[in-house]
Amino acid sequence: MTTYTTQTLVANVVYSGTNAFVSNVVPAANYYGGQGAIQTILYDLTNFQGLITVQATLNDLQDSAPWFDIATVGDVGNAITQVTSNTVIGNFTWIRAEITDFVAGNINVISASY
Repeated sequence: MTTYTTQTLVANVVYSGTNAFVSNVVPAANYYGGQGAIQTILYDLTNFQGLITVQATLNDLQDSAPWFDIATVGDVGNAITQVTSNTVIGNFTWIRAEITDFVAGNINVISASY
């Protein structure tokens, strides 16, 4: 039997003057070991202006983990309204989203499914 998991990194964020933050840290596909290496990152954005960089780590401990970039979505100069996704492959244990240059719009949801 196949099991699917969806983890929410960011939900319902409306621009309010904070132009940079880091999302919740959530378990990635290989968190439990042997669960696979394919994750699909979903972005649902409305009039969003900024950059979203999804980051991952291979470490067990998230607090002291070295993070690296695995996907980027966004545009600093133009507002984006779209639902889009990236498929990333890697035996990551944790993932998070780093939002920078956030100057307008809404992040309806950023989630990871595997």
